[in-house]
Amino acid sequence: MRIFLFSASMRKASFNKKLASLINRKLEALGCEVDFENDFHAFDMPLYDGDLDAAEGMPPGARKFIGHIEAADGIVMVYPEYNHSIPGPLKNAIDWISRQRPYPTIGKTVMLASAAPSPVGGYRGLMAMLEPMALLEAWVSPGKFGLALANKAFDDDGNLVNPDIDKLLDGMIAEFIENTRIRSGN
Repeated sequence: MRIFLFSASMRKASFNKKLASLINRKLEALGCEVDFENDFHAFDMPLYDGDLDAAEGMPPGARKFIGHIEAADGIVMVYPEYNHSIPGPLKNAIDWISRQRPYPTIGKTVMLASAAPSPVGGYRGLMAMLEPMALLEAWVSPGKFGLALANKAFDDDGNLVNPDIDKLLDGMIAEFIENTRIRSGN
């Protein structure tokens, strides 16, 4: 099973990049083939502009992002919460890929995860992603992982210090893998 895992955080020392790296290790340990991109700059693209789209078509960063999505059985999105919602670079990528027909996300299983130093753990941003994913006909796995107090959640090796939270993440990953297996037939 091939999983496209990315962090949509732009900051080098991001808690979301740490969380994405941890999820990558867990997926690989479970035997998944992981296409992991921990630097969202790999998909740099201009702000969506209908005139630019009409004149030049899909930009290379958006085409690259779509290629990773199309090659995957499932997708894990790890991203920060910005102003109770989706971060701008990720929303812009969604705006671009929504112009492709058919949508590259149709039928894909998606796991959402976020890490934040707040007690909410980015959960409002996770919930804000449900509408765009419904539009793009993706299926969001019920377990959405919001890591609260992320500034205190990792040890020096990038593992979670709280064994109960680590077990919760393991359960959500297992649920995502099973849902992806069922939905993709792999």
